[in-house]
Amino acid sequence: MSLTVSKKVLSGVDVTFKEKGLDIICTFTLKTNNVWNGEPFTLTFKDNDSHFHTKTVTVETVKNSTETITKKVAFSYASMSVTVRGYSTTYLGEQITLGNLVNNVPNSTLSQSFTGDYADENSGIFQFTLVADTGYKFVEDSLQNDVGGKFDYYNNFTVAKQLGSNSISNLNIGWTFTGETVAKGTKIINNITGNCDETHTVDGTNVSITVTGNSDYAKFVGVSVEYTDINDKTKTVVPDFSGNVINISLTDVKEGTNVILSGDYRLVCTTTNSMTGCTVTGLKDFYIENETVNVVATANGKTHFDANNLPVAKWEMFVGGIEEHQFVLSNKGKTATLNFTFPNDKEKVSDSTFTLLGGTAPDIEITGYGSINVYLVDTKTLDDFSKIRFTKKLNENYEYEYYDIGDYVNRLHKVYVDVPNVSPTSLKLANFDTSINTNSVDDSKVHVDFGNVLLPVNSNSGNDFNANIQCFVPFVGFVPVDSDFIGKELNLTYDIDLITGYCTYNLSCDSIPINIGTANCSSEIIYKTLANDEISTIGDLSDTNTVLMGLEPYVTVKYFEPLNVPVNSTTEQKRIGDVTGFAQFENVNLSTNNSMLVYEFNEIVSQLANGVYL
Repeated sequence: MSLTVSKKVLSGVDVTFKEKGLDIICTFTLKTNNVWNGEPFTLTFKDNDSHFHTKTVTVETVKNSTETITKKVAFSYASMSVTVRGYSTTYLGEQITLGNLVNNVPNSTLSQSFTGDYADENSGIFQFTLVADTGYKFVEDSLQNDVGGKFDYYNNFTVAKQLGSNSISNLNIGWTFTGETVAKGTKIINNITGNCDETHTVDGTNVSITVTGNSDYAKFVGVSVEYTDINDKTKTVVPDFSGNVINISLTDVKEGTNVILSGDYRLVCTTTNSMTGCTVTGLKDFYIENETVNVVATANGKTHFDANNLPVAKWEMFVGGIEEHQFVLSNKGKTATLNFTFPNDKEKVSDSTFTLLGGTAPDIEITGYGSINVYLVDTKTLDDFSKIRFTKKLNENYEYEYYDIGDYVNRLHKVYVDVPNVSPTSLKLANFDTSINTNSVDDSKVHVDFGNVLLPVNSNSGNDFNANIQCFVPFVGFVPVDSDFIGKELNLTYDIDLITGYCTYNLSCDSIPINIGTANCSSEIIYKTLANDEISTIGDLSDTNTVLMGLEPYVTVKYFEPLNVPVNSTTEQKRIGDVTGFAQFENVNLSTNNSMLVYEFNEIVSQLANGVYL
């Protein structure tokens, strides 16, 4: 670890740093004729490799104390730098003053003091202090003088300090201080009525305002901000906000002027959209008296609004009861429109609710199995349905009678296929609209094409047609394929009935079916119903679940290799020593000597005639 002191603006003090483990021991020892003046100073540690590790530590002092200050700082990185900044000492030795100082900074007072380490004027340090008049502050980085260097600003820019060293030869040259001041105290005036709190920060021309409402029911209405900008023009801003918190950020406010907030924080009519299977536009979060509601609901996908069951807007008033306003249908039931104007009655509109109710029905009713609706449901849909499934109603004897709307569920199963065509709608059972968002199935049949697979040739001989070929068909198992199809492509398709969960598969070659069959490509889902005080179960898991065999089709091919090497028949005269492999010979001319027996000669000729491996 290495440590560098990058800058020290602290006169009359000896500073040492010592590394101890993961800590740095900082020691500040006063020099002769110096005491602490009670002002704190700061230490800024910086990791030279990453600015994220910067740490600033404040060191407090006691006025007129001469104690040595020790500070332990936990900061250990490979390469560090530390900056010491402050004006925390007073020099008790001989005071030397500079002459011909000219303060041209408006609305401020200039003072000086000699705060050097030594009484020697040649090595002394002079401190210049500018204090802004009441109601003013300095503009940052505007202060300058002949010494050069920057000023340090304090107390919200009302005090500025600078150190400068000079030799005796230029003590009395004319030093001119220049800079700018501005009126301090931009004022925020909150004229928003109602129970709300306002906080703000002001930094020059930058103003940040937060207004927080203190009610779960009230809303901000008609909030605006008026102020004077840096070009002396009056501006009005309507802030964007949601909920009970308004955040306002202004960057061009003229300093010393007023920022005025207007508006109300009051009870209003709040809205809720409980419509399903459609897209609603035009609905605001809340309304006040004499405001008009213009809402358009558009049915999703292949769904529509039922004229016999129109969507409505229910207005529930704290004073005045309940009103229902029906939508108007158009575009063959694909569009529902509501146009309603609240009365000019603050008491009636305040603390009321406005709820949109209703849903869509599928355009297509699945037929062939009776008149049913088919829905693509997920876990959330089933969870929402379970919460409202068992309900109760009063009978003619004013006794609660329990019933189960799950009785209207014909079947619930998982089909192992993506359903491509659906329309968002609400879940309906018989004449009961659950208002649960789901998707209706536009077509109960789904076609799945698994693509083609080539049956590869092995030896490129007739022996390939002795191969044993099987195709794995999901939900079925292995089906045989004739070896005549070696070198050709097979295709597998499914036609799935989403209602029954059954499918027809077609294994074909060149669009000619070679194997067709049926299978169950679904799994029953168990759920229970309560009917006539008895619990009954729908669904059965006793059958073998064929899905466990796998969902991806594939082909296995078993080839047979020949036991003998094929013979190439040629007729030519050859020397036996020039032939390799299997060969048969006739008209053998075998040179012999007198030692070969007749039967040996005949045996050689016979073997050559039958064939030998050479």
